[in-house]
Amino acid sequence: MKSDINIDINLRKINLEEGLFPKIFSYISLFLFIGVLAFYMYMILSEMQISKKIEETRTRINSIVAFSEKDRLQAAFHLERKVNDYKDVLNSKNTIGDVLKFIESKTLNFVYFDSLQINVENNTLTLTGTFPSVYIVDQQLLIFSEDEKVEKTTLKNISLTAEGVEAELEIKLKENIFKDNLWQEGS
Repeated sequence: MKSDINIDINLRKINLEEGLFPKIFSYISLFLFIGVLAFYMYMILSEMQISKKIEETRTRINSIVAFSEKDRLQAAFHLERKVNDYKDVLNSKNTIGDVLKFIESKTLNFVYFDSLQINVENNTLTLTGTFPSVYIVDQQLLIFSEDEKVEKTTLKNISLTAEGVEAELEIKLKENIFKDNLWQEGS
């Protein structure tokens, strides 16, 4: 017997032009193109945002630096004004020591001054102290008034306390004694 086996295989021709591969390839290519385009747009937008933040930061830094310089200049001017206010005293640094020596040399042994105010503009010394009696207050005023540097002495305030007599003396010195440093002449 002859066997005739007939196998009919209908194989379709796979056409590469119309097949599955070209469709997948075209979809993948389109997906990659859109992905690359989206990534590029994302990078451009990110760069623009970063540039904007950098510019804002530069603006803030410039305003802070300008503000700091303004504050430093104001502080310098303020300090300069303070130094100028005390310029006469600072220029004649020995004057205060000389004033204290003057007061010490003219103060009676049993008189104690607790306060000293120096007014350079008016050339005055204001002394507040404790005295044993009103007579000693008068003697102390006389001793100060006899000095050649003193123009005038004044009793500003006087009161009786348990410790003795509290008195405030004002000593008007000759003109420009602080500026000309006349203390060195025959203290």
